[in-house]
Amino acid sequence: MSTPPKEDLAELVALSRHFGSDPEYVLAGGGNTSFKTESRLFIKGSGTALADIEPAGFVRLDRARLASLWGRDYPADPHALEALVTEVLLAAREPGQEAKRPSVETPLHDFFPEAYVAHTHPALINGLACSRRGEEAVRELLGAEVLWIPTVNPGFQLAATVRREMESFSRRHGRSPDLLVLQNHGLCVAGRDFAEVRRKSEALLAKVRAQVPVLPDAALLAAGAEGASPNRARAASLARSPAAASAAATEAAAQALAGRSITCARLNVPVDTSDFRRGGSVTVRVECAVTLSDLGLLGVPATRTVTASATVPIDVFRRQ
Repeated sequence: MSTPPKEDLAELVALSRHFGSDPEYVLAGGGNTSFKTESRLFIKGSGTALADIEPAGFVRLDRARLASLWGRDYPADPHALEALVTEVLLAAREPGQEAKRPSVETPLHDFFPEAYVAHTHPALINGLACSRRGEEAVRELLGAEVLWIPTVNPGFQLAATVRREMESFSRRHGRSPDLLVLQNHGLCVAGRDFAEVRRKSEALLAKVRAQVPVLPDAALLAAGAEGASPNRARAASLARSPAAASAAATEAAAQALAGRSITCARLNVPVDTSDFRRGGSVTVRVECAVTLSDLGLLGVPATRTVTASATVPIDVFRRQ
């Protein structure tokens, strides 16, 4: 930071609300944001949602005290270690901040030289971060400027790993990284202001969209399934028998989905012909299971199933 920024939290609030209200980046109140000057760090307090955060929702910390985490001896017992780290972290709060609790990820934010940091969990990025080939995919799709952080336990171990990897990156590239992908976790983006953090974040997501055969979103799949439903229901209504109605519905559904470039790993088209009579109706349901990708995602289903249904009257002029 060549020019120390002013302690105005308006831009941090705007950045936080922007990412916190966008489900493409943050779900269920997750994520974290921060702003720093030469001497202070402001970070979202634990239990506070980004989408509607106010300036009072940030914890003000003394960066010199925060830096005292390093260069000291810690116990080998992991529970004792985290207890001591928490003690140091809470001691870094400035007077008047005692009722607030900073995130355990606070040290990560302090490592970046940039004033603003956004830690989010974009589904597009986590699709890579949580895959078996995650590191390779991130390097191939996002480039060498993005630093991959292997999965470790949260808290001090994660902070120590990030610190070590960032220092190694700086030695190799002559600059500090401003983009981190945390394996099985999320994304960290640093910038001099809100606009730069947003631009960098959007650029990363755009790279993924452009290069990965991403699963169509639920809205698109639903549109495909719903578009197929009336077609197959209409086809079934013109059939001469319940068996013929089922066959016609399946064929019509497959053609409609193919027309939208949607390939189903499994396509099920149950047809309700209980009211199959002249003047009655037929109901057709489309169940399309779409394979996520060949990235081998961990912790999520291998497929996503989208369904839609339609009911149409039996054509009274159909041939018997």
